Amino acid sequence: MRNQKRLSQKPAPVAPSPRLLPELLKLVATDHLHANDVAGSLKLLCRDAAACLGKRFQTLTLGHRRTAADEPHRAVHPWPGHAFMAHWGRPEPWRVLNFAQRKRLLCLAASSGHAGSLEAALAHCGVAPGRSDEVMVSAAAAGCVPACERLMREGCWPNHISVPAAAKAGHIPVLKAMLSFKAPIDAPWRYSTHVKQAGEAACAGGQADTLAWLQRQHGYQLSSAAVVAAAKGGQAAMLDRLVARLPQHYAQPGSGKRGKAAAAAALEACCPRWRLLEAVAEGCSVEAFRHWYDAMWVWPSDPDYGGRSANQSLVKLRNDSYAGLLTAAASSATACWAAKVDLLLSAWGPAVAAEVLQMRRGRHCAVEQAAARPDYCQRLRHLHAAGMPLFAGEDACAAKHGHADALMYLWDERRLPLRVDSGFLEHHVMGQQGVIGEFAAGRMQVVRLLRERGAALYAEQAFQEASENGCSLEVLAWLAEVAEDGEYANWSFTTALAAGKGAGLPLLQALLRRCGGDDPLSFTSLAFAADGASVEALEWLAARMKEAGSEPEVLTPDQVMALAEPQANTAALAWLYERGLIAPEEVEQLQEDGLLRHS
Repeated sequence: MRNQKRLSQKPAPVAPSPRLLPELLKLVATDHLHANDVAGSLKLLCRDAAACLGKRFQTLTLGHRRTAADEPHRAVHPWPGHAFMAHWGRPEPWRVLNFAQRKRLLCLAASSGHAGSLEAALAHCGVAPGRSDEVMVSAAAAGCVPACERLMREGCWPNHISVPAAAKAGHIPVLKAMLSFKAPIDAPWRYSTHVKQAGEAACAGGQADTLAWLQRQHGYQLSSAAVVAAAKGGQAAMLDRLVARLPQHYAQPGSGKRGKAAAAAALEACCPRWRLLEAVAEGCSVEAFRHWYDAMWVWPSDPDYGGRSANQSLVKLRNDSYAGLLTAAASSATACWAAKVDLLLSAWGPAVAAEVLQMRRGRHCAVEQAAARPDYCQRLRHLHAAGMPLFAGEDACAAKHGHADALMYLWDERRLPLRVDSGFLEHHVMGQQGVIGEFAAGRMQVVRLLRERGAALYAEQAFQEASENGCSLEVLAWLAEVAEDGEYANWSFTTALAAGKGAGLPLLQALLRRCGGDDPLSFTSLAFAADGASVEALEWLAARMKEAGSEPEVLTPDQVMALAEPQANTAALAWLYERGLIAPEEVEQLQEDGLLRHS
C-alpha cells in the first residue's frame, strides 16, 4: 500500500530550466553545430538563439564548391531535406534558374541521400536526367544506392563515368547495383569494359577492399593501367603492393644484347616503367617519386644510346621519357611540384637537363600543361630560372587559362612582345579559356589587363564570347558596358546567345540597351536562347521580341534536334511547346523520347 500510495502521488513540479546565456548560444552555434542545423533548426526552435544570432546563419548551403570541371557535385551534410522540399517542391522557384543551375540542383539532390528531395527535383527541374552523366555520377560518388536505382528507372544508365566514380569512392553496394544492371538492347553498356574501368578507378582512389571485391566477384584482372591509375591518384601505399603483384611488367630491361630483336625487347620493357614514372611524377609526393625514380629509371649514360649505331626507336623513346617526365612534374597537382622538377634536373646533370629544357632532347609540354594550374606564373618563373628559354605561345597559354599575373610577368620582366591585336583576342582570349563557367575566375582580370595595355574591344568580341562554350558571363557583362559598336555590331543576336549561356535578366537588359533601331530582337534567334536559358529569361525575351514587331516562328527540325541533344533543356522545350513553337511531328518525337509530357 505504501508503494502504491507513493506511485499515485503527483510528481513535484519541476523548476523551469534557466535560459542559456547568449554567449553560450553563440558558442553552440559557431563551434558545435553545422551552419545548416543552426539556420534550419536552432534559430527556428529557439527564440533566444534567433534573437542573439540576429542576421547570422540565414542561409542554407546545399552543395560544396567544385574545384575542377570533372569533379562530381556533392551535397552538403547535414542536408536540409524538409526545407528543400518545401521550397523546391513546386514549379515556381525553378523558373528563374538557368539550365546549368537546375542541373546542379538535381545533382545535389541525387547526392543528398534524401529521397524526397530527389523526387521534388525530378518533378520540377526541367532537366532530362538520362541525358546528363553528371546526375548519375553525383549519386554514385555519394554512395547512394536508392538514388542510383531511382535514376536508372529514369533512363540514367551506368556508364564509363558513373561506374568509376562509385569505385573510386569505394562504394561497393552502388557497384553491385550498377554491374548487375540489365541494360536495354540499344544501351551503350559494356559489362567487361565497365569492370575494367571500375578496377582502375578503385586503384586511383586507394580502395583496396573494392579492388579485392571486383577481383573476387567479377573476375577483374590487374593490369599496368591500374598501377598507373594508382600512381596518378597519389596512392603510394597501394602502388607498392600493385607493382609487387606484376613483377613481369616492370622487370629491368636486359643489357649487352644487340640486334633488332634485342631492341624490340628493350622497347617493350622500357615503356611500362616510363609510363609508371610519369604517373608517379604527376600524382605522388616527391618522396615517393624519388623512390620510384631510383627503381624504375632505365636509361643508361648517353654513350650507350648516342652514337650513329644506336637504335633510333630507343633514342626516341629515351628522349620522350625525359620530356614526358619534365612535363608531368612541372604540371603536377601536388604542392611539391617544384621539388620534383629539381630532383629530375639534378639527377640528369646540367648538360642533359639543359637539352631537355631547351627541347633539344624530346619536346616537353610543360608550358601548356602547367597552364591548367592556378600558380602558372610561379611555375613559369621556376622553369625559366632552371634554364628553360622563353617559348612562343607562353602568353597564349596564360591568356587562355586566365593568368593575368603570368601575362604581366612575360611582358614586363621577360620582355615577350606585347600582343593585344584582334587575332590574339579571337584565338586565345574570347571564350577560349581552358576552364569555363564557375572555374573562370581569372578571365575578367585578363580582359581588363588587355584593355589597359591597348586592346580595342568591340561588339564582335562580345558576340564571340557569347558564342563559345567557354563564355564567361562576367566578361560579357563588362563588355556590354565598355565595348564599342565597331563595324560588325550584332547586339540582338549576342543577347539571345547570352540567354542560351544562362544569363540572367540584368545582363540581358544591359545587352538589349546596346541594340539599335536597326538591330531588333527577332524570334529567329529564340532557339539559340532556349539552349540554356531559364523560363523567366525566355518569357522576357519573347516579350521584347513582340515589342520589336517580330512574329513568332515555329522552330525548324534541326533547331528542335539541337535543343534535344546532347543535354535536353526540357523546361525550355515545354515552354516552346505551350506556345505552339514546335511543329506537331517534332512534338510527337519529343514525347516518344520522354522529353515532353503528353498533354
